[in-house]
Amino acid sequence: MTDDSAAAAAYRARDAYAETGDPEAAREAVRLLRELLREHRTRDCLEELGGALLDLHEAEGDAALLDEALAAHEEHAALAPDADSLNNLGNCLRACHAETGDRSQLERAHEVLARALVLEPGDCTVLDNLGLVLSDLYDLEGTPDLLDRSVDLHSRAVALGGPHEPNHLLHVTNLASAHMYRYGRDGAAADLDAWVEGCGRAVALTPPRSPHMPLRQANLALALLERHEDLGDPDDLAEAVRVARQAHDTSPATAADGPRQAGVLASALTRRYYREGRGEDLDEATELLRHATAARPDGSAGAPHHWNNLALTHLDRYERSADPAELEEAVDAGEHALELLDEDAPLMPLCLSTLGQVFAARYLHHGDEEDLERAVACLESSVALSDDTAPSLASRLTHLATALAYRYEHTWDLPDLDRSVELFDRAAELRPGTATSPGDLNNTARSRLRRYERTGAPEDLSFALGRLDRLVTDTPPTAPALALYLENLGWALRLRHGTAGDMADLEQAVTVLRRTVDLLPPHASQRPDTLGNLANVLLDRFTRTGSVVDLDEAVALHRQALAALPDSAVGRAGVLNDLANVVRERYQHLEERDDLDEAITLLREAVGLVVASSPDRPVFLDNLGNALMDRYEDAADPSDLDTGLAAHTEALELLPGKAMERVRVAGNTGGALWRRWLLRGEVADLERAIELLREAVDATPVMSPDRPLRLNSLGCFLRDLHAHTGEDAHRRAAAAALEEACRSGIERGMRWALEAARNWGSWATFREEWTEASDAYRLGLDALATAYRRQGVRLHKESWLRVADTLPADAAHTYVRTGDLSGAVRALESGRAVLLSETLDTERTGLARLAESGHGELAARYRELTEKLSWLEETRGQS
Repeated sequence: MTDDSAAAAAYRARDAYAETGDPEAAREAVRLLRELLREHRTRDCLEELGGALLDLHEAEGDAALLDEALAAHEEHAALAPDADSLNNLGNCLRACHAETGDRSQLERAHEVLARALVLEPGDCTVLDNLGLVLSDLYDLEGTPDLLDRSVDLHSRAVALGGPHEPNHLLHVTNLASAHMYRYGRDGAAADLDAWVEGCGRAVALTPPRSPHMPLRQANLALALLERHEDLGDPDDLAEAVRVARQAHDTSPATAADGPRQAGVLASALTRRYYREGRGEDLDEATELLRHATAARPDGSAGAPHHWNNLALTHLDRYERSADPAELEEAVDAGEHALELLDEDAPLMPLCLSTLGQVFAARYLHHGDEEDLERAVACLESSVALSDDTAPSLASRLTHLATALAYRYEHTWDLPDLDRSVELFDRAAELRPGTATSPGDLNNTARSRLRRYERTGAPEDLSFALGRLDRLVTDTPPTAPALALYLENLGWALRLRHGTAGDMADLEQAVTVLRRTVDLLPPHASQRPDTLGNLANVLLDRFTRTGSVVDLDEAVALHRQALAALPDSAVGRAGVLNDLANVVRERYQHLEERDDLDEAITLLREAVGLVVASSPDRPVFLDNLGNALMDRYEDAADPSDLDTGLAAHTEALELLPGKAMERVRVAGNTGGALWRRWLLRGEVADLERAIELLREAVDATPVMSPDRPLRLNSLGCFLRDLHAHTGEDAHRRAAAAALEEACRSGIERGMRWALEAARNWGSWATFREEWTEASDAYRLGLDALATAYRRQGVRLHKESWLRVADTLPADAAHTYVRTGDLSGAVRALESGRAVLLSETLDTERTGLARLAESGHGELAARYRELTEKLSWLEETRGQS
């Protein structure tokens, strides 16, 4: 083969590679040009060999080819120092930097291309390559002016060359990339539109079999993902996944940019996982990123980004599985990403933000305060290093706000809470096109709920409920985030029920939280919290309805939550506390001493797990005090009384004046002081108890289900003060409190309506105030009738039997004393009807078994009789 024919064959091979991306064509071109150079070391052969070696490196990723290509271009530029040779040398130096991360190579590329532009100011290719180098330098330095100059150079290349210029397609592609970089800096909508449009145009202009097609498809996928993030259009996401998969699947296994295509597809799949909840998307994304990090040398330009994304996918997998091994993988990947970066690298804020999120998650899992402080430090640095106009600033502010909220929950430092709310709001404001995005709706709502719990400001609760209602309605049913939004809605509904006492809020909270549990993967890290929240709402419903079924389910759910938590988890103390509360409630219902002893043990462990500054400590202490008071009532051990009162007192001292929990703790502390007054007779204890109960009642909303309980306690304390002082003002105040407890309790706290009626009636009977006593018992009978009409089965009614068992007889006695004999008869008959109804209802489960054994007709007749009796009783109660 002659030299001319060999050269022509080499050129044809290079053209074939450009058209098809066939690595064999690139290898053939290199082979022929090497042979030519051995015979004739000409400038043309050097130039062509350098280009062919870059082609082959692009196809196969062999780093050694770059050294040979650089040597060829260096020699060519020395022999012919014109714009063309300098351009090729600059392009090769840029490729070497991409492989090695050697900054000096990129700086030399800038110098060489700047010289080429002086020689040929209108050379489109030189303009384009210099623009690429400026973008790369921006990656290293973060100087804004570099990006503006890069966009200008690429725009000039596209405009000067026109559609028929041989490298027009390449110029269009690179201009789109420049707009991408500048959008990342400033967040300008015009840059985002130009980025998407340019990438789409580049794909449309690229021949289908071109080796550059995967790269350009990946670029389009990234642009579409960014627009989906900004506008939320699901079509953008679907198209991004499609073109990213095409880019990945058509990239040769040895292609130098193969890891990049893998990373882009991983990003698209991860985004789809967030929207649709397909676990296989997340698993595939993780494997793609593992491959990308393994295939990309640590010194290469894209390595830190791949390691950072790998950390995020491991974090997502941890959230799905609660596997601590995923957390450790996330920490390792995140720390490795940072190790690969220079301190002033533009990627540094992103990697710091990721590592901060990972440390925050590990803090929640293991409870290590050092992880929490690391999280805050990383996230503070990430925000400080972010440009004020960068689109990513909003998400970084959100992550910092979340970490500050965790620290507030640990230390109860109010400035952390206030700053957290402020940062969530600022993050939403920074996204004017997406100020009502799902993430912003959830974060701003949750931050308000947290502050509402601290301050009780009604506008915070109203704000949160409005946003969460909208969020749950608009979120696709398969989106993984829906479970979190539902849980927050359940939290908000429970808080509103605690203020307004609307039973519909409580029922909706149960429904919402059951749906949350059903949506969560079996081992999701969120699951223990959700189980506990559902259990707490069921306990609330038990206190309203007396449903023992709810109580038993609450105990079972809290046990499941505790079993699912690591021993060192931050939330463990809270789960211990919640389990103790439901076990104690069951003790009060069934009077099994083992339940009470378990509750005290659990609460002591919970108190021991929290530091003195934790906002949870006063809550746990207060609950421990309640349990010790119960044991004092059961066993009359004064040490339980003293220890319990000390726990209540410490809890009260730890709470700020406006804390929502202070109302409950003040009431419970008053109850403990009252018990000590009964034991030791120190009137100062009684007076302080009344002071605290008045504070609690005044701070309790009129519609709150807790108000009847506190009114009943205040009435009893004032009753005892009247017995001590004989002052009529104390008598009137006691009777008024007990009467209000009866009336409000019928709708919002049935147990305490019955308790207050019994307390008021027996006290009036003791004073032989028969009219007052009959008024008290009449309200009690109304409450009893309402309670039994509302409950469907005996298990739901049993919790009232001990309170109400003597009520009809006591009422009849007072009616006789006032001369109302017919009223006495009605009272006794109503009581007898209730007891008969309960007797008929006792064997509901047995009736089901009777029907199953073939006696369905007998069981149906029995039920019919029971229902008729219930109807007659309800009719009588309404007459």
